[in-house]
Amino acid sequence: MTDPLGQSQVLPYLKGLAAHGHSISLLTFEKPDRYEEMRHIIEDDVRACGITWLPQKYTSKPPVVSAWLDYRRMVRRSVAEHKRTGFDIVHCRGYLPAMAGRVLKQRFGVKLLFDMRGFWADERAEGGIWPGTNPVYRFIYRYFKRREKELLISADEVISLTRAGKSIIQSLPFMVGRNDNISVIPCCADFRHFSPEQVHVSRVMVLKQELGIDDSDFVLSYLGSIGSWYMLPEMVAFFKVVLEFKPNARMLFITRDSREDIQAEAQKQGIDADRIICRGAPRSEVPTLLSLSSLSVFFIKPVFSKQASSPTKLAEILGMGIPVMANAGVGDVDWLFDNYFPELLVKKLDDNRYREVLQYFFNRKTTPPEKLRSVAQRYFSLTDGIDRYHIIYQKL
Repeated sequence: MTDPLGQSQVLPYLKGLAAHGHSISLLTFEKPDRYEEMRHIIEDDVRACGITWLPQKYTSKPPVVSAWLDYRRMVRRSVAEHKRTGFDIVHCRGYLPAMAGRVLKQRFGVKLLFDMRGFWADERAEGGIWPGTNPVYRFIYRYFKRREKELLISADEVISLTRAGKSIIQSLPFMVGRNDNISVIPCCADFRHFSPEQVHVSRVMVLKQELGIDDSDFVLSYLGSIGSWYMLPEMVAFFKVVLEFKPNARMLFITRDSREDIQAEAQKQGIDADRIICRGAPRSEVPTLLSLSSLSVFFIKPVFSKQASSPTKLAEILGMGIPVMANAGVGDVDWLFDNYFPELLVKKLDDNRYREVLQYFFNRKTTPPEKLRSVAQRYFSLTDGIDRYHIIYQKL
């Protein structure tokens, strides 16, 4: 919970569910440095809404062995807490927690909610974390695919982030003909926070001065981490084409990741260093930083596992009324864009396609901010996401 993802994609839901009357114990594994920095903030936050937080130390070394040891601690602690408290439901976010939750189901009959978040084993393999050339990682991949099958069969309810992911699960041979116990709840956003109303003109002026942005500059933004899935070279190449239309353009990376890596990629592609701005920011400042941009972009590797991905940044950017260009082949992006703003979908990652979509964007009337916000509120509302979880909790 001391990571940004926990604070945006776990705690808001749980606080909403606690407000619905559910009594929640939250078992998490925390990185020691972040825990020391953030624990008092999280403790105060969960205490205020009646959630019992049970933080454990997360370990990462040695690889594989540390994960297995953390898993064993997860099982022991969850069993002990069940004996003390008596849970009705174990809600598991991800594969290792779901494996621990399945122990509670098998031993005590606790209902299992498998919030799978995506095809984790395939993500690890396709991201190069578990390279298929290594026999140890091939074994680990096959092991977790077997566990995935067991979890999908035994779970009382399964959560998929996307319609595309749900379709894939339903098409698996061992799932055909089973009762439909799969719900789709995408990564949602709090539109009280990600709202133009949260942006103050005075702070915008200060940030522009700090970042060296002129009122005449066209700003393209990217929000979030630069990791194995986000295609930095392609996004920088996209910005290079933006410069053909807007020579005064700047690209603002709102990220805590390495400024050096981003600048190096820009230099490699012949883009002046002063065209690139990198700024890490707390969540409270993200809406104001986003508001500096007229267009945002993200490209994600369109591989099999990403069919189950729901980029949180999409909801947040649309909630600000900012158009965002994204590539095809990721989660429900194609479906959403084709239905509401097809001019923003990048169907091929090359300069000619970039020129086509940017020509349309700069020279024709595109989707207005009000419609972008309306679509975000219709499909990615945190309030709706909480209500959907509440209905599932009641059903179980």
